[in-house]
Amino acid sequence: MSFDQNFMRIIIGLLLILPILGYSQTWKDWNHQGLELYNSGNYEASLEKYTLALREAEKEYGKHSDEYLTSASNIAYSYRAIGDFNNAGQHFQQVIQGVFEKKGPAHLDYAEAQENLAKLYLSAGDLDRAEQYLNSAMQSLVDIFNSNKTHYEDNIYRFSNLFITISNSRASLFNSKGQIMAAIAEMEELVQWIKGAFPDDYPQEGYYRNAIGNLSEYYLQSGKADSARPLILERLELEKALDPKSLDYLYSLQSLGSLYRIEENYDSALMVWDDLLSTIEAGSFSGTDLHLANLINKSEMAIQYQDYESAISCLGKALEIQENRIGINPKFYHPTLSNLAGAYWFAGNLAQADSIYSRLMERVIDGVVRNFTFLSDNEKRSFYADQRFYIDDYLGFALTVSDLVPLQEGPEKYINKDVSQALYDLQIMTKAIILNPSDKMGNRILNSGDESLINALNQWKALKERLAMLYGSPEANAEEIRNIEFEGEEYEKWLIRNSRNFREGFTVTRKSWRDIQKTLKPGEVAVEMVRFVDGLLYGALILTDKTIERPAMALMSSTQSRHLEREYYSFYSNAIGFKIQDTLSYEVYWKPVMEVIKDNLTKGQRLEKIYFSPEGIYNQINLNTLFIPEKGHYLIDEVEINLVSNSRDILMEHEGENRDPVNAAAIFGNPAFTLDGKKSVFPYFDDLPGTRLEILAIDNKLTGAGWNTSVFEAGSASKESLKSIENPRILHIATHGFFKDQENLGAASIINVLLNSGIALAGANNQNLMGAQDGILTAFEAINLTLDHTDLVVLSACETGLGTTHPGEGVYGLQRALRAAGARQILISLWKVDDRATQDLMSTFYDQWIKTGDTISSFREAQTMLRIKYPDPYFWGAFIVSGL
Repeated sequence: MSFDQNFMRIIIGLLLILPILGYSQTWKDWNHQGLELYNSGNYEASLEKYTLALREAEKEYGKHSDEYLTSASNIAYSYRAIGDFNNAGQHFQQVIQGVFEKKGPAHLDYAEAQENLAKLYLSAGDLDRAEQYLNSAMQSLVDIFNSNKTHYEDNIYRFSNLFITISNSRASLFNSKGQIMAAIAEMEELVQWIKGAFPDDYPQEGYYRNAIGNLSEYYLQSGKADSARPLILERLELEKALDPKSLDYLYSLQSLGSLYRIEENYDSALMVWDDLLSTIEAGSFSGTDLHLANLINKSEMAIQYQDYESAISCLGKALEIQENRIGINPKFYHPTLSNLAGAYWFAGNLAQADSIYSRLMERVIDGVVRNFTFLSDNEKRSFYADQRFYIDDYLGFALTVSDLVPLQEGPEKYINKDVSQALYDLQIMTKAIILNPSDKMGNRILNSGDESLINALNQWKALKERLAMLYGSPEANAEEIRNIEFEGEEYEKWLIRNSRNFREGFTVTRKSWRDIQKTLKPGEVAVEMVRFVDGLLYGALILTDKTIERPAMALMSSTQSRHLEREYYSFYSNAIGFKIQDTLSYEVYWKPVMEVIKDNLTKGQRLEKIYFSPEGIYNQINLNTLFIPEKGHYLIDEVEINLVSNSRDILMEHEGENRDPVNAAAIFGNPAFTLDGKKSVFPYFDDLPGTRLEILAIDNKLTGAGWNTSVFEAGSASKESLKSIENPRILHIATHGFFKDQENLGAASIINVLLNSGIALAGANNQNLMGAQDGILTAFEAINLTLDHTDLVVLSACETGLGTTHPGEGVYGLQRALRAAGARQILISLWKVDDRATQDLMSTFYDQWIKTGDTISSFREAQTMLRIKYPDPYFWGAFIVSGL
């Protein structure tokens, strides 16, 4: 090798070494580079720089240094931005642990780390853990303010900013639970707080601009465009003046497009979103949440204009972005799948739509299983209302591809016979899952000896009692109600988290139609009803021991002139009330079901029992009373029908519950509706002297069989007496029932429905005595009765089985409330009853029940015997037994 060649080797080697020697990167250098890349939206590149910064921080400062913890936080931010929730969570947890060990919980770094992890769980749709960390972050601020004054005074500005961030996240949590009004209230208070905290320069504060941006989004979601408009325009002007290329300015444009859309200024909305999408895709914000939101919004506009090709293109991009992330955010994923499935459906590609809908329903069920355990009843209602939109959309599609009705045109129809499997699983995982029996776990807590759990349980029950009284009082203070509601929910959620026994009362476990089908014996059938197209059609999903491949399906249809829920039901109801032979209702409501059942029984097998889970109008029909014209008898003569709120209840029966019953009964009847001879309400409840004979006869039968009985009549048949009883094996109440129908039932009005159904007790005509002695027990109050070990509640009263029907949730009324209180079976009425016939029915029923202990067979026998004297269904068909 020549001298020149050796010299060149040396020079090249030096050139390779010199940059490393001369420009060695410090922690600050790597961290600064990562920050610049992150702020420009280049999250993967920022992750590389932050990782190098972490290594340098460990070398320069050590693992317990602020620099190391800062780098770990920054890495977590980058992972979160690219959707890798698992790695982000690990790094945030690392920061929380490091800060706790170094600085303790009363430090802003600790509060900030908790809030960061809470936001991560929000993005992942894990609402319970998000709430836990948000509460912990807020508690840290309280601890700092109370016990670390120096730290607080030295960092007032940062303290304020962190308080703002946590409040924003709390509002986002409310929104994720479907509690949009709570989110709005949180943000309205926050905006006012920011203005008070920064009176001179709040418009320049990024937190203020973000707060009004979030508030305007919540206003738009709730349809309050007039409230959103000034905030959107204010933010747009502020962000544009600061930096028209910033992500915050682009978000404000997104909100402007949403405002135009709500105001039905569609061309302007589309123009804004088109320009915004071009800017995003040409810059460094491609693949961000803003990009996703814009693609979804533009797709919805395209569907509205029937431009399905463009919609599919936008949603395909949105889906690709999300599925390239490791973590999935339901906030974007659910609407992406829903819109994409709808676009394929409307475009005629039903096979592709079916595939997308299947994924969506799987996510909906997963969300219920994951979140329902840790939500309060109020939060469950809001969360479920949000999911119901996707469910109803899918039901319409499932009907289309089931081939039960000719909804497809053309020679190449897409039929999916297996859609019945998806429908059945969807029903049993989402139907009647609100107002589950939580009090059933109360005795387990009381017997545990854990004072903290017992105290929390008693406090929770006391708050529910207080709420029941306030809801019924016209003089109640709205703010006091809100405060007690909030406090009650906090106790409930604490109990769920801290008591395994209590939590079991709320846990939603994954089940399938196959689990139910395997429990059915030969001759047994499970029927799960589904309501389609606003009640125009009803489907029956049918399981027998023979339906191994998939549930069978039957369809009941309205006609052009008669609706199943109106004209046909009026005919059924009038025929019952006027005692007319009904030769139509069986053909309309049940014959298609029976035909499919018989086709799916083993040849020669006799039909023995039907487990029936009603939906919609079927909650108001007693199937036993349907007359079969060609056979000249009623359905009760052919098969035993067991009513269940959800056919998964069959699994609970087979799993078995050890109640260890004690033969004790509480018997109420002949209440003194008017106390002291003074009536203060109208209409009045008339006296029921006949019920005295009924309850005395029942008392004699039970005591003769060795039972311990407590009889409450006249003034002692009071609400206070009823609320004081604990776990009788039988609770019998003979009195007046009442129900006021509520239309347009929404998630927030379920409480109103429960307040408008109930029973009258002593003092009911003196309702000015608000409180424990007002004489009216509403369904809302009945939830709090202690019936954990009660086998049977008999409501010998008129219309106690009625309530307001909510799609997918069944009937809200006394029946549902008593089940929530723990009662296993309930005997209730669907229409006004004849006093004498009811006395005979109850007398015969108890004779049979004392012998067998089987409620359903005993009551069926009592109905059969009553028919000899009173052959018309009006007399013997008013009552039904609900539960197994």
